[in-house]
Amino acid sequence: MMTQHVCADTMRSIAVLVAAAIAALFDAVSPDEADATAAVVVSCIIIVSLLPLLQGLYLTASEIWILTRRPPGDARVSLTV
Repeated sequence: MMTQHVCADTMRSIAVLVAAAIAALFDAVSPDEADATAAVVVSCIIIVSLLPLLQGLYLTASEIWILTRRPPGDARVSLTV
């Protein structure tokens, strides 16, 4: 999880530099617009990259829920990959 945080911070820093360069090169783009657009792009990338993690959490929670709903004495173990 720490790696994703470091990666997100790095992406945001790079996005700020790119947004500043675009705002400096093009008069039609204000620095505020460039920064806001960069923030939205980075946020979308982060959300998309977290989808597999959320899917894994859901599957794990489903397995735990199934295992806790078994009657006492049922020794079967069902793990899916």
